[in-house]
Parts: sequence; C-alpha cells; structure tokens
Amino acid sequence: MVRIELSLDKFQEVFQLAEASYGHFRHNPNPPYGRNELEYHRIGKIGEMACEQWAKELKVWNDSPFREPHRSIEPDLILNCGGQKFLNVEVKSCQTAAWHWYGRIVQAKQMPNIQAKSHIVIWCVVDTGYTAAIGTIMGWNTIDDIKGLDPVSIVSTDDRQYPGYQVPVEQVRPIEELVNCLQSPEP
Repeated sequence: MVRIELSLDKFQEVFQLAEASYGHFRHNPNPPYGRNELEYHRIGKIGEMACEQWAKELKVWNDSPFREPHRSIEPDLILNCGGQKFLNVEVKSCQTAAWHWYGRIVQAKQMPNIQAKSHIVIWCVVDTGYTAAIGTIMGWNTIDDIKGLDPVSIVSTDDRQYPGYQVPVEQVRPIEELVNCLQSPEP
C-alpha cells in the first residue's frame, strides 16, 4: 500500500475537477460509469490525483487524461515505462469504509470501455475531511486478471443490483510489483 496525502491546493483542485467531470456527464441518461453523482466524481478524482502524484514521484508519469472531461474515452493515467513503452491505467476508487464490500469492482457494462483503453486497474481507497484528502493505493490488477473472474451480482448501497467483476482481496497484486514492472515493463 502507498498512502498519498493531497495538499490543500490539490484538495481544492479535486472539487474543480469533480464539478467539471460531473457536468460533462450531467445530461447523459446512461453514464458509462454508474450513477452520475458529484460525490462519486470527487472520490474518483481523489484516487486519480493520488495515483498521479505517486507516478510523478516515481518519475514514470506521462499524461493525465482524467483532468480533462472531454478525454473520458482515454485511460485515467498514462505511465512511461521507458522509451516508447506506455502503460494505460484505469483508477478505481472507493471510500475506505467500503473497500471490503464495494472495492475492487468493475461493472460488467464498464468492462468493454476499460478493456479498450487500459492495460491495468489501480485500486484506491480515499478518506476525506474538510480540508484534506488521503488516497491509499491498495494494489492493482491487469485487465486479464479481472476478465478471468466470473461475474457476480453486486448490490449497491441503494439496493440496486448489477453484474460486475470483483477481485478478491487476496488476488489484488501488491503495488510494489507494479513498481517493478514499471522499471522493467512486463505486467
């Protein structure tokens, strides 16, 4: 696990990015990533910003399409693995309290889009206060890891059911393994 505390400036930026993302999908009757609620956009942006900061510290960051809502068909992050090799990343985030029940999930309807644009998923949990946010990178999985699971019925917090792929906690790859892959890329 890697714990990233976002500065006050970054935390304020989360709100701006979440508002823009929420607005981008506001009139879409069938948003590609579940319910279009501002709070979910904030949680997602905290995770994405934490992963971006982590990648910059590792000196593997290349681009952050998540910062621009019109680039939503692209991966959240693009990491440079050296030379002309890049790793496209989808970041999936949930609140810390929801990790065991609602973490590590890719909705079945999301899978085709995620598979088309990303090589891996990084799993994040987030904690927020009034002036700070912490994103903890819990681990990662390849798209093939996730697709290899049998879909299950996920029950959401509002009792809706949907099919999805939930990676068991013990099958989440440690983030240190990803660091090794980035330094000699073969995830």
